[in-house]
Amino acid sequence: MKLIELVLYTKPRCPLCDEAKETLGAVQRELDFHLVERNIEEDPAWWDKYHTLIPVVELDGEPIFYGKVSVHRLRRILAAKRAGAPWLSPRYKQFLAWLRERRGNA
Repeated sequence: MKLIELVLYTKPRCPLCDEAKETLGAVQRELDFHLVERNIEEDPAWWDKYHTLIPVVELDGEPIFYGKVSVHRLRRILAAKRAGAPWLSPRYKQFLAWLRERRGNA
């Protein structure tokens, strides 16, 4: 099976981003995946899209976390992805949409 790739949008001097990196690193040691880190200060489009939401974690171009990264939810998402099942429930998708709206990014 192809290695799963997660993208972490972050920026320097961001304590939540540092915490997200630590969480992702801990889970990565137990469940192999490739992590790509993108500094939103390097691309105006990333900045416009995510500056009020970072850290942001994406899987296949779809955000799966804004702000805090949950170890438990990350494990569930990766397991579902590996099994070929939908990795985000409709309820969690609604929650993510609510977070985007609340933070000013529709």
